[in-house]
Amino acid sequence: MEKILIPSDGSELAEVAITPAVDIARSKNAELIALYVIPDIMYYGVIPTIDRSETEEEYEEQHAREVLRKIREKAEKEGISVRKVVRRGRPPDEIIKVAEEEQVDLIVMGTKGRSGTKRIIGSVADAVIREAHCPVLAVRGLR
Repeated sequence: MEKILIPSDGSELAEVAITPAVDIARSKNAELIALYVIPDIMYYGVIPTIDRSETEEEYEEQHAREVLRKIREKAEKEGISVRKVVRRGRPPDEIIKVAEEEQVDLIVMGTKGRSGTKRIIGSVADAVIREAHCPVLAVRGLR
């Protein structure tokens, strides 16, 4: 069975990849792996002086559950099997690691995420496209 990875940070720009990922999974009878990466604070270039607060950790974990729930609901309406994965770390690194560990056949992701950068493609998508072992379908939002 083929496997398709859909990483998402829950932003509108990332969510545009859900429908194409579900459509491809349905057409290929593939398993969908929904991934949320809780970013390591160092990823944003900030040197923390204290540990993250428990409230911030709880928020990130709740946000991860919500993002993955949306993907699962949309996929299950189409009869697609979904496995949810949450990781912590640098988003592009974790996306690439999960893709390799799971031996996915395709990564479907938005071209941009939370930062909504003015560039055509965000840094996470750029890194994944350059380093992934498999094809990457980058879906552009209309924003």
